Amino acid sequence: MSDTVPAKAVKFDLAAAGLGEKRISFQGRDDDPEVVKAKIEDTFPQLKDTGGFELLRISGTTRSRNLCTIPSPDTGYTVRYLRSPLSGIGQALIYIRPLQKSIDLEDSLTTLQQQGPPTKCLNCDINIPLNKMKNHITKCTSSLSGAEPQSVTESQARQTRSTTARSEVPSCSNSDAWNLSCGVEEPDGIILDSTINSARAEQSSGDMVVQEDASHQDEEKSLLGENPEWKCEQDTTRAAWLYKSELLSKYETRKAVVLQMDLRESIVDQQRSLISLYKAPKVEWEGPVGCKLEGDVAVGEGVKRFFFSKAVSLVQSGLHLNFGNTDLTRLFDGEPEHLTPSTSQTLLEMNLLCLILGRIMGHSFIHGGPCVSGISPAIIHVLFGGSPETATVQIEDCPDIDIRSTIQLLDGTAELTELERRNFLELALAWDLPGVTQTNRKWLYERLLFHAVITRTSRQVKQLRKGLKETMVWPLLTERSDIIPLFLPRESETAPCCESILERIVWPATEDEDEEEEECSLEDKCRVAGYLRSFIENASCAQRKALIKFWTGWEVLPREMTVEVVNSSLPKSSTCFDVLRLPAHYCTYESFLMDIEVCLNSTDSGFGLV
Repeated sequence: MSDTVPAKAVKFDLAAAGLGEKRISFQGRDDDPEVVKAKIEDTFPQLKDTGGFELLRISGTTRSRNLCTIPSPDTGYTVRYLRSPLSGIGQALIYIRPLQKSIDLEDSLTTLQQQGPPTKCLNCDINIPLNKMKNHITKCTSSLSGAEPQSVTESQARQTRSTTARSEVPSCSNSDAWNLSCGVEEPDGIILDSTINSARAEQSSGDMVVQEDASHQDEEKSLLGENPEWKCEQDTTRAAWLYKSELLSKYETRKAVVLQMDLRESIVDQQRSLISLYKAPKVEWEGPVGCKLEGDVAVGEGVKRFFFSKAVSLVQSGLHLNFGNTDLTRLFDGEPEHLTPSTSQTLLEMNLLCLILGRIMGHSFIHGGPCVSGISPAIIHVLFGGSPETATVQIEDCPDIDIRSTIQLLDGTAELTELERRNFLELALAWDLPGVTQTNRKWLYERLLFHAVITRTSRQVKQLRKGLKETMVWPLLTERSDIIPLFLPRESETAPCCESILERIVWPATEDEDEEEEECSLEDKCRVAGYLRSFIENASCAQRKALIKFWTGWEVLPREMTVEVVNSSLPKSSTCFDVLRLPAHYCTYESFLMDIEVCLNSTDSGFGLV
């Protein structure tokens, strides 16, 4: 039995036999499996005598040719089951495979030939079924321009040879597959596009496969085998880890993505280097990462963390590039938890910039790096395929304070002053909306807010989506929508509390050690460790994030973080091994606090550069 997608050439033979692509519409949310069975058999009468059928889908993405069975519930296939995430269909095509008896493709061809009304060929003067006339014209060697008509005998012989050649094509008994494409869910029910295809195989039963939306063929690559574990894992954090582990393992032998930066350059030049890296086309972002940090002797895992932290900080905080007479160009505007893509006309014309941001976000997530936080839920809803009209837009999502204050004038029943009416009318006319009246006030408030947040950012969101698809994070987020909060968390969730930091710290050993190996006294260790604990307990969210970044190289909490008390002048860290080395000479908390704050402000300059 073939477990691959039917060959393209065989699909044409099946279509010629009347088993081509079709659309099946189910009305309502029927749970009766007999309805589904009868509907499919009415569409494909050949299935009635095959002893049942099963449904299959493509395992992975549209570029995969491997098929896997869609498990049938105990009650059989139902409309509700086909629409549910358990079936794994989504926006896809479905292939059908007979179970007990094969379908004779030659009989189907003969039946189809008898269905078409006969029409005389003007070349050879022979009656040909209308549905076969086009193929006959391409094969008929006679010419309307004056060539003598061929004899009936010669034409019939040619037709016989054509039929014989066609019958040599492997029939449905070798491998039949019906391709059912699940369209967009309608309010009244579910729609299935059904395409019958055939593959050249050795077994007699046909294969049924689900094929994802063809529009994603250029963005998505083959994924990770049949029924991967990450799809069934209940814990979202572990499911994301399983997906990333399999993906990185699959691409570990590919060409490395080399990240390079010179710390001796200005911050503007460093950001230009990052943009140039993520601007390159046709890069396999799932491949291994190689880092070259010039101007610093640091090597290892910590350098990679430094690069990803820099890149995500560029997305989160903005560019120090002058695009509009400003020292800082923000890529996301607005207040925390309600960030929206910048509507700057200069950035809007640089469509590639938002594409780069999507690549950075997906690349960092795949390699376990920090995530961009605080994006508006309405933007996230639209980014991952939600209908713009169903997005819940809040007034805080409008980043422009002037526009927000003008829109807020409509929130309520207070009478507008002449100046307020004039300001509002200017905004409404600029966005092709009417002036305010007593009857359209609430409607106008919602339309203005929708335009300010959703409509003005639609192009940026499309570019972000395209960038995410290029990093292969898209299949995970579309298959497991419950992982989206991990990918784009709330800002309040990214700042670890003091308890979560303290419970992961491995404190300096307090046992008595050999005097030859003893560098600092037990008293020094306890005192300095106590200073660190006090700092963590009293630090702000920004300070705790900066401490983790200084300690590990990025803002992601590891499982363990080690503290060592040593003889040195300033605090240092080994980000590759998550080790923080604190000097033993501190006798007061104030002196410790002064030095630790200086060190936390040095994270952007590299390693050991205070």
